Amino acid sequence: MTRIQPVYLIVNALCRDYDVIAIGDYTPRGGGITTSMRRAMNNQSLIGRFKQIVKWTCQKSGKTYLEYNEKGTTRTCHTCQAVVKGGISPDIREWKCEVCGTSHNRDENAALNGLDRVLNNLCLPRSGHLSVTDKCTWRVTSSGISVLRGRDGRNAHRQDELKQETESS
Repeated sequence: MTRIQPVYLIVNALCRDYDVIAIGDYTPRGGGITTSMRRAMNNQSLIGRFKQIVKWTCQKSGKTYLEYNEKGTTRTCHTCQAVVKGGISPDIREWKCEVCGTSHNRDENAALNGLDRVLNNLCLPRSGHLSVTDKCTWRVTSSGISVLRGRDGRNAHRQDELKQETESS
């Protein structure tokens, strides 16, 4: 029996649940090498291979795969679009916008800015601001992907796992 690698379980779950999957085009800095060389090296890293698997799976399942320009997403306030001059040091995980006073988690802010870029590039009609409301913890097991804890701290499960549990009892 062939063991399916967890990355394929994750990617197949993403393609099953979403019609559009977008990933930032992150390229590390430094090291005295050119941007194109760093980008080529990054494509061979774990994130690069993950992107290749996502792109391939999207093509096979008729879904849309996009890469968006991540430049400036961390230092731009997603509320008022003010940009922190000089950027934000990587060791700063939370920061407050000096213009509107909104507190930001570095990664969530970058994700929200990335989402706005993707939605604006898709030219899809939408009404109002999109907010991230569901945070969860999940894990990959041999039986599939399990959502362990929702934002409110209660246990949560994927619908298909709940359906299997109710059918077996």
